[in-house]
Amino acid sequence: MKLWHSIFIVTFVFLYGTLSLVLLGSWILDTARALRDTSQKSSQRLARARAVIGATVLATAAVGILITHGSLIF
Repeated sequence: MKLWHSIFIVTFVFLYGTLSLVLLGSWILDTARALRDTSQKSSQRLARARAVIGATVLATAAVGILITHGSLIF
């Protein structure tokens, strides 16, 4: 039972991490496009993209830590 539990956790973290990296990549591309623009709109989009990237990285790290900690308890 412990092996199946560990496999499930590793698979979940892998899938969640992959999805986060895909989203992060799309936001990085949008940010690169925003850097080309010199208007005020581009700086607002850049700030929003930075906030979303930061939130995604923090959420991924937090979920990974919580899942790892939970698997060690059980």
